[in-house]
Amino acid sequence: MVDRRKLRHDLRRYCALLPLATDPQAIVAVEELIRETRERLHQFDPLHDRNGGY
Repeated sequence: MVDRRKLRHDLRRYCALLPLATDPQAIVAVEELIRETRERLHQFDPLHDRNGGY
């Protein structure tokens, strides 16, 4: 089972990578990782998005 803290850590890492990506395919891949991680976090706490988001 994935820990919520690990998901938040991964999300911060992916968000930090985004400005460093120069290749369009890399940008799309990082954006996809961010989206998937946010969706997985949303499963833990669906209302968190309304209260400040991830």
